[in-house]
Amino acid sequence: MPDDAPQPDTNKGVILVIIPTIALLAAGCVFTICWMSYTGREPGQGLTLLTGGLVGSLTSMLTKTNPTQATTQSIVTPSQVHVTNKPVDPVPTTSEIKP
Repeated sequence: MPDDAPQPDTNKGVILVIIPTIALLAAGCVFTICWMSYTGREPGQGLTLLTGGLVGSLTSMLTKTNPTQATTQSIVTPSQVHVTNKPVDPVPTTSEIKP
């Protein structure tokens, strides 16, 4: 995306792409597990875990996802630094262990 392109005010467009995609994948996995169970095959552990993850993430996104306002990044200017130790009196870098 070019730097001068207008930025969206919210992340609503991203939400509208991700939620239907996850819903489609979750529905496909659930359908596959149901079809395999109907035909007498046992679904593999990977498919079962994928289905559970997709359905779980979909339900959590649908209950907690709201569009948020875009944040603008401000340029942070460094504050002035005060040097306590001068070059003739540097900070010790080795520990001195005395018995």
